[in-house]
Formats: sequence, structure tokens, C-alpha cells
Amino acid sequence: MTGDGEAVGAPLVEGYRDLAVIGRGGFATVYRARQERFDRVVALKVLDRFDPSAEDRERFERECRAVGSLSRHPNIVVVHDSGVTADGRLYLAMEHLEGGSLAARVHHDGPLPWPDVARVGVEVAGALDTAHAAGILHRDLKPDNVLLGAFGEAKLGDFGIAAVEGGPATATGQGALTVLYAAPEVLRGERATARSEVFSLASTLYTLLAGRAAFARGTDESVAVVVLRAVSEPAPDLRPTGVPDDLAAVLEAAMAPDPARRTESAAELGRGLQEVQRAHGLAVTELRLDRRPEAPGPPGRGDGSPTVRRGPPAVPPASPEPPDPTPADPPPAGATPEPRGRHRGRRIAL
Repeated sequence: MTGDGEAVGAPLVEGYRDLAVIGRGGFATVYRARQERFDRVVALKVLDRFDPSAEDRERFERECRAVGSLSRHPNIVVVHDSGVTADGRLYLAMEHLEGGSLAARVHHDGPLPWPDVARVGVEVAGALDTAHAAGILHRDLKPDNVLLGAFGEAKLGDFGIAAVEGGPATATGQGALTVLYAAPEVLRGERATARSEVFSLASTLYTLLAGRAAFARGTDESVAVVVLRAVSEPAPDLRPTGVPDDLAAVLEAAMAPDPARRTESAAELGRGLQEVQRAHGLAVTELRLDRRPEAPGPPGRGDGSPTVRRGPPAVPPASPEPPDPTPADPPPAGATPEPRGRHRGRRIAL
């Protein structure tokens, strides 16, 4: 259905009107739209490929169900609906977040205050570990896919989009922005695992602190040059930029080139960031982990174990993985103590 604000060339999607383009990617276009049934604004992601096969549709629905099951997590973008446009393209309707992406925030403001980056890191680590516990890999974790909610909370979006859109599971063959955040083993053609996504999360946090991707040196570099650097060199040291030693050390461990020496899980990365907050007198962000018994178990950890599994397990696990043993500290009374470091007094503005 169309409306007065309809974008030129926008697809016809039953139940949605006033489509306006807010983003384009290599596989899809994202529209701001109004869902008529609930009279709410949503982000409508429409895949570019026309006339999907029955197999494509089945895979798309399977991915949508998997992603929708994660919407209970407060730091994961909520999926509202999915379907097919009038011209035969698949679409996904998600909550629309006015805060925009962290990529846009860094582009506009430059490097973010390290206390804010630590908070965002804990929030996204909880979301990512919850997905891994359910057997779901994100596949394209980068600043563009971390969005800000109405209260400044970080929300991880675009789960499984690489698989839904028919893109490769590894970063090879994808766009340069994906390559910038992919783990070295993925760039070498190995399958993505939970540990490779720990690298991608740490690389995303690195970008928020430095204002640029860890292995980028200029805008005119070829993808091949960036890949060669990423698989052969460690990430540059963040300490000279004013990032505290302990925070830099946490990210270095999570970006270790060898998966076997890397931070084991997103939850472990989140706990490391909590320790940094605690050491600097900051309020400790809650690490929200969902350990439901029906989850089929985490994807491979990069040590030869199996990678992601889809759908419910044939036999439920005997017992769920225990919850995060590290409770979040309550905020200190009164004003939050001023953190040490170069970014005092700055916060992410909404």
C-alpha cells in the first residue's frame, strides 16, 4: 500500500506504507515505513533479488525464525514480521531505532569516550553470547550493525543477514567493510566460529576508540592490501591514544591472531570489560546472558568443534549452561566517579 511519503520506486508491501529509503547495502535496501496494523514506524529491509526459489524462501523463513527467537534479548534488534513484496522480493520488518548506528556516530563525532565504548562492549557481548548459546552466528558484526536505542543502549542487528541474502559465510567475497572486521582465519577462507566473532566484536570496539578500523590506513587501499595486513600483523597499540592499559589488554586478547589464544567467548570478553569498569570506579554494566535449556548449544569455538547449528535440537541438553557468575555491581551512590583517561566528561549524545 502506498502513501503520501512513498519513495519513488519503492516496493509495494501489503500492510506497510510511507516507505522512505534510509540505507542501502550490497544485497538489500532498508526503508523507514509505517506498519498499518499497529500504527508504528519500522525498519523494512527488502532484499534485492527478485523471484526467490522455494528453497530460498524456506531458508529465509528458517533464518527469520532463528533471528526472531533472539528478540527477547534487550540488546538485540526486535524482528516484527517477514514476507514477500508484491514484486516477489523477500523482506524483514524490524524495530526502527532513531539513534542510528555506531558507524554513523563515529563518522560524525570521531572516536568515542572509552567509558562509553566499554559499556557498549558489555551490552553487545551479552547479546552475541546469547546468540552463540542458541547456535546462531551473526556473520557480519561491525559498527554499522550496532544501533543505538532511545536511551542510548546498544542493540545488535542484522543477525544472519549474510546467510539470508545468499552471501558467503566467510568474509572473502564480501564488501570491504566486512573485511575490515573479519578474523584472520576467516579471511584465509576458514569457516566462521564463535571465536571469530569475538574478534569481530573487539575489532568493532577498537574502531569506536580509534575512529578507524584497526587494519585500515587509507581510503584508497585495495581489499587485498587490507587482508594481507590483517592476516600478518597484530592490531596497532591503542595505548598511545590515551586508552587505559587494561582496556587495551582486553581488546588485544580478543583480537589475538591465533583463535586458540584468543578470548574464548563473547561472555568472557564482556567480563573483561566489566573488570575494566570496576577498576576505574565506573558503574558496572550488566552482562545479560540468556541460557535457556532449549538452545542447541554454541557454534564452533575455532578449535575443530562443529560450527553453527540451525533449528531445535533433537534431544534437549541435559542441563543448560550456568548463568553468568559475575553479578553486575550496583551503581555507586550519587554521581558516577569521573573515569581516568582522555575523554572525561563526554558521553554519547542521543
